[in-house]
Amino acid sequence: MPLATERLTRRSSKEAIQEAISSCIETLMKEWKEDGKIGNSRPKNEREARVQAAAVCYADARRHAGGSSVKKR
Repeated sequence: MPLATERLTRRSSKEAIQEAISSCIETLMKEWKEDGKIGNSRPKNEREARVQAAAVCYADARRHAGGSSVKKR
């Protein structure tokens, strides 16, 4: 599953990071609505799916953008 946050660098601006996270969440939610899965898990409802998608995207952004520039949810 290619995520939008893979484009980030350690020097990405905060606006670019937030935009990448938002588009990542949108992508994961769209995939969840199609097949009911986010990664290997199956969230029961939309709220749980959104929370899990946010966690996945923030963790990925932290990994690609250098950690300290991305807040912890």
